[in-house]
Amino acid sequence: MTASLGLGTYKVRDVAEAGRTACSRGTAWIDTAPNYGRAHEELAPVLAEHPQVKVSTKTGFFGRQEGTAAGHPSTTTRPPPVTASLPNS
Repeated sequence: MTASLGLGTYKVRDVAEAGRTACSRGTAWIDTAPNYGRAHEELAPVLAEHPQVKVSTKTGFFGRQEGTAAGHPSTTTRPPPVTASLPNS
């Protein structure tokens, strides 16, 4: 399988227009994330018009409180401390 990114929405001023242009030219993938602003919302009608397009997305950032509420394991348990012995140089 070969994947190629057709549109990344980071810092795109008019996401819907860029999305329509990319989709009309045959793009297979659009990359977006919640911390890219309102890209998810602006792309919704474009993706409805082009259901063959796949979306690569991230979850964004969350703090300890949100992670704990979501049950994310790295926020509910602490890993053991990392220790290492280095030879004298």
